[in-house]
Amino acid sequence: MTPEELQQQFISQFTTNGYKLGALAARLMPGPLAMGFATPAGAGANLASPERRAIIERHLQRVDPTLRGLRLRRAVQEAFDSYARYWIESFRLPTMSKRAVAASFREDGYRHLTEALDRRQRRHHCPAPPGRLGVGWPVDRGPGPSHHGHR
Repeated sequence: MTPEELQQQFISQFTTNGYKLGALAARLMPGPLAMGFATPAGAGANLASPERRAIIERHLQRVDPTLRGLRLRRAVQEAFDSYARYWIESFRLPTMSKRAVAASFREDGYRHLTEALDRRQRRHHCPAPPGRLGVGWPVDRGPGPSHHGHR
């Protein structure tokens, strides 16, 4: 193997084992304690990933071209923190009950989606695809609710 291939293999194994260790730690800790690691993990990822930081900066500035300086740095850090929370939640998911997963969902703004679907149905006279929308479907993996989110 060339030195470059060895280096790539090491990085790959280090990354894989890092995810495994993170998953194990997140599953063994109580939820609030595990989530307490999101901000430090996000800060570490931000510092260790200048390429990803630059990508996030570009994306954020596309959405809000006025983001500069401290506001941009804070928004970038919030994005990294959000990714860290996502990974911690994902790591914990296999050990969580259906009830705990369902309880963690929020329906903020869900009515906007159902209202848009109602308008679409009236305009096109066709229902939304079954099993594609509605709270709970990803949790219980059942056939899915109607397009209104009711069972």
